Amino acid sequence: MSSCDRFQEAIGAIADGEDPGMDPVLVEQHVAGCAPCRAHREFVHSLRRGSMHQVPLSGEDLSSTVVASSRRLDGMWTWTFPRGVLAICAVVIIVSAVADLLGSTGDLDLHDQRHLGAFALAYGIALAVVVVRPARARTVLPISIVVASALLVTTIIDVIDGEVPLSRELSHIPELISLLALWALSRAGLRARSGGGPRAQ
Repeated sequence: MSSCDRFQEAIGAIADGEDPGMDPVLVEQHVAGCAPCRAHREFVHSLRRGSMHQVPLSGEDLSSTVVASSRRLDGMWTWTFPRGVLAICAVVIIVSAVADLLGSTGDLDLHDQRHLGAFALAYGIALAVVVVRPARARTVLPISIVVASALLVTTIIDVIDGEVPLSRELSHIPELISLLALWALSRAGLRARSGGGPRAQ
């Protein structure tokens, strides 16, 4: 082992707060006159600074804080109007989806009807989850935007073409209303996180 190897090991030990195995003054004297060892020390210190930025200084496990914050947001607005509206939409969509799965409604092929019922049931359950845990509203909101937008566009096309009467397309109103309710709950969650949200009732 060369002398530089011994000094570079000592540099690493000092950076880690361990015994370098030699007098630190000797290490400093060597580094002052050795360019490779100075570069090595800068490299070791840069790695140490990077790890300090990535890991909390206290080493505290923040998972409990995150979970507690989520639970606080879930209870922030006990039964506000958007949450109640979303609950109604979830029930209506789930009941309609179950009927489709049983093949007791609609004029579609039974296989297609059950497939649509399965997707509608999944969406209804997602809404029900948000009713129970409003902090999840922002997670489900993108799905609701896609569902509501697709239904709105196809409804306009079908009504213009005259293939489906407007009265039948009104069955999609719960999906459109659920989008508005999710958006309202998401906005309430953002205000709560910033400290300006509604208080628990």
